[in-house]
Amino acid sequence: MRNSKNKEPSTAFMLMLFLLDLALMAVLIADEIGSLRITLDVLLVNIFLAFVGEVAIAVFTVFLIICVRCFLHHPSFGILETTLNLFYNKTRQNLALKNAQQIAPYLQTFLWQTLYRNESVLGIDPGPDKGALSPNGWRAVYRNRTVYYVFELVMKNTPGLDEKILQQLVNQFITAELLNYGIDGLASFYGGRQAIYLDRLTYDDVRHVLMFDVLYVASDKAAAALTRAWERDRPKAVAPEAEVYADEL
Repeated sequence: MRNSKNKEPSTAFMLMLFLLDLALMAVLIADEIGSLRITLDVLLVNIFLAFVGEVAIAVFTVFLIICVRCFLHHPSFGILETTLNLFYNKTRQNLALKNAQQIAPYLQTFLWQTLYRNESVLGIDPGPDKGALSPNGWRAVYRNRTVYYVFELVMKNTPGLDEKILQQLVNQFITAELLNYGIDGLASFYGGRQAIYLDRLTYDDVRHVLMFDVLYVASDKAAAALTRAWERDRPKAVAPEAEVYADEL
């Protein structure tokens, strides 16, 4: 009952506005007839044509909306959307990898020096020079909107340490190298944080290759990736077990 009572005043108000609009149109028509030398039939024809034009525009708009909705639900739209997304991602990847050719050689030298100076602790033979690191060339990969530089080291023997432990040790030595010596040709820190981080270390026992995925931080997106990597690799705190005494049972 309350809703019907509320609708009656609103309906009456809309009707009053409609009648007021008709009255105003009548006044305008009368004014046009009085001020211009134009016959009433010509004026009515012009008003009718304007009304028909507005209706045509409204019909075309509704038709266009229906066509767009049908196209969005058509299977071909998914193919077009996939193509556009692939093109957009490829373009963004090419822009992100634009400076890889300048950054990678410095990272390769820095990583080799770090492995060489800590060979006895890591148990990894980095070879006589940096050429032993990625003898077939380095790779730059683009994932999660971040560039990672992949270097490979051919191993004579299987690493004596677990991959995760080896990764933690290498990152500790990287931090020490950046603090003590820095990196030649590149900035050692970005936004107060170290600019180099070993994001992933994996050993391919088929090819006997140790792969280093190195992150270089030179942008806010790379800094965000570094934060995620820290949170991922940070040791999880284990809650201490509470001791239960006999009198508490």
